[in-house]
Amino acid sequence: MDEPPLGPPPIETTVLLLGDSNVGKSTFLSRPPSNLSSIEATTQAQVLLDSHQPITFGIRFSNIPYRLNFYDTSSPIDWRTLKPNVIILCYAVSNRASLLNLQTFWHKILQTTFQYELPILLLALKRDLRSEQDPNGIIYPQEGHRVAQELRCDRYMECSSQTGELVAEPILYIHSPNRLTRAKELKSIRHYSTRDYISLSFKLRYKARIFHSLPNHLPVTTTTSTFNSAQQKSLEQNPISTHPSPKP
Repeated sequence: MDEPPLGPPPIETTVLLLGDSNVGKSTFLSRPPSNLSSIEATTQAQVLLDSHQPITFGIRFSNIPYRLNFYDTSSPIDWRTLKPNVIILCYAVSNRASLLNLQTFWHKILQTTFQYELPILLLALKRDLRSEQDPNGIIYPQEGHRVAQELRCDRYMECSSQTGELVAEPILYIHSPNRLTRAKELKSIRHYSTRDYISLSFKLRYKARIFHSLPNHLPVTTTTSTFNSAQQKSLEQNPISTHPSPKP
């Protein structure tokens, strides 16, 4: 009889990839970041077929087990019925139409489908196709950052699945909110889902941005009465003494 594994169970994280076909989503999922010392890959997908979704990776991050379940729009399960923890908007740096479709189609679908706040990552794929002799159709990082701000994404990243460059960075980003709330989860609040933790983390971050954008000098309401100019002048000429007057 097999003994149950020691330690806490893996944290389930559902990640949904949105974007046009042929931008490199499947190739991105075929390269789990097993070469990082801070991430230990325990499961790797062998053959990436649509019927195999979700494509699942088991990893350990900061000695905490996670199970990543990746879906995209080609999943046999209707992706609109999913409850993802993180959304990744994908486009290819060599395909300008794929970025335009994110702005005009996929982002609107995202807003109408999921009625709760979600962390959104804008991910540029096929980074290896960018070179000094780029044609006009190649998309540079500056434009990607600008689009990420316009779409109110939480982060912009890019990677090359062919060379493995920066492939691990999106995985690190996905778990950064979890890392902040894992201690609380292990203590007492075990009935909350991972989605609740991640959404709360980004809500607090959004409120912090709003707070720091407030003007420095805000009107202050006090309970003391106000003086007109005549009363103020009289008070300055005849200050009120706090000592009792001497007896005659």
